[in-house]
Amino acid sequence: MTNRIFRRKIYDQIKLWKEENDGKSALLIEGARRVGKSTIAKELSIAMTCLSIQKGKELYRPKVCLCDLDLDSSDISSLLGLPLEPNIKQWSDDISKQYEKAKKMDTVFFSEWDIKQNYLQQHESGLYVLTAPEIKTEGITINYRTVSTIIENLKLCEFDVIIVDTGANILDYTISAILAATDILALSTCDVVSAKRIDGVLEDI
Repeated sequence: MTNRIFRRKIYDQIKLWKEENDGKSALLIEGARRVGKSTIAKELSIAMTCLSIQKGKELYRPKVCLCDLDLDSSDISSLLGLPLEPNIKQWSDDISKQYEKAKKMDTVFFSEWDIKQNYLQQHESGLYVLTAPEIKTEGITINYRTVSTIIENLKLCEFDVIIVDTGANILDYTISAILAATDILALSTCDVVSAKRIDGVLEDI
């Protein structure tokens, strides 16, 4: 039996984003539940990590970070076969502690070494991953300030691309991720109601 490629219309949008942005922007994937957001985010992240780009006389592999902000499902760690910890919960706790120490600061910063050593996991492909906690109640304390701080710190790292997989919600941390993204890919089931809901959310934001 011949292998079948998992392909949807969003593939063409991803391809266009890749060609036009040349790995210089953050990408956010959001949409309805169970439409394949996490699968697409995972496959795209690994594919971009495994690329070989000619830069002068040398081949360059993009540095990619995948963030799982679908705190209701936490699918990425399972899809990639990664351990449950470290995850975004540990980073969120440390961010809260830093804000308590420096109450007048607008944001707090972490070194790239700290981020990679203490909060991110590395897949065998070379992809860096910020996973979501398996226990759903551990995500309750994560809010817009947490996510804004995380994305801002990741953008200061040497990542060429940051891909964020969000949940099917309009909670403050999801909106924070949408506002921080330079490109948004929205998935929907094949019905008018779902498509209109996504359009409405993006228009409101």
